[in-house]
Amino acid sequence: MYKVKRGQTIRDAAEAFRLPESAIIACNRLDGEPREGEILRIPDLRGNLYTARAGEDKKLLCGSEENFREKNMTDLLYPGMRVLL
Repeated sequence: MYKVKRGQTIRDAAEAFRLPESAIIACNRLDGEPREGEILRIPDLRGNLYTARAGEDKKLLCGSEENFREKNMTDLLYPGMRVLL
């Protein structure tokens, strides 16, 4: 659990726990930025945080699309997205 401080964004919380933003969003069912004082659940995910590049795909990054989905809690992948490997 993590309590959001004034001015913090999803990206700030993700960076603090070395997680992809998609994991924080999915775990908390967020549809916008969290509010000050909101309590966020932090998923227990392990892996190396990596910034995807153009031309890379889910299989290349995680071995399979299913493994990508489990680690990153999303089916989306785009250049510049931070993902767990």
